Amino acid sequence: MKRGAWKKKIIDSMNAVGTYQDAYMGAIDTLADILSRRDTALKQWTDEGCQLMVVKTLDRGNQNLVKNPLLAILQECERDALTYWSQLGLTPSGLRKAFSEEKEKAKASALASALKELTD
Repeated sequence: MKRGAWKKKIIDSMNAVGTYQDAYMGAIDTLADILSRRDTALKQWTDEGCQLMVVKTLDRGNQNLVKNPLLAILQECERDALTYWSQLGLTPSGLRKAFSEEKEKAKASALASALKELTD
């Protein structure tokens, strides 16, 4: 999926769970970039036969079996994306955290309002 499509999907998901704010656009853009890169690497890895290991030839001609660099890129993108998904409230734990922070803010503002009424 392209970056723009990911961005729309992320915003739609955030709207669906109630965590969208304009202030999160930087994080949304970054997550869309990560997911787009992941999709590109996934397509290339799939086109090359989904090999987990590849043979790497060293400068002296020795050959070693190593983890496919495309797989490493995929795993790194997934790890980074999960961090952003969580921060944007798009994982169960991230959503719980987002709503618990909102409840704390509501309690604080209710207390502030009550104190203000007492001082007025």
